[in-house]
Amino acid sequence: MAMLLAAPFRLVYLHAFPRADYGAARCYVTGQRGTDVLLFCPDAAPRTRVIDGNDPEFTRRSDVESIFTRPGTSSAR
Repeated sequence: MAMLLAAPFRLVYLHAFPRADYGAARCYVTGQRGTDVLLFCPDAAPRTRVIDGNDPEFTRRSDVESIFTRPGTSSAR
């Protein structure tokens, strides 16, 4: 129960999301509204951010993986 206070339910139980790169950061697309994209970047600060989907630093990737995947490994689904 204490973990749910630190992390949203959706990230804990539904943890496979489309990969994306934002600059040099490894990120996951966790939501989108219009051109705004909600990113979760586990190795960067701040970890969650809303960006413009047309930002030149933003690149969608074709793979889907768990947000708990360590850098350098792959858990494509």
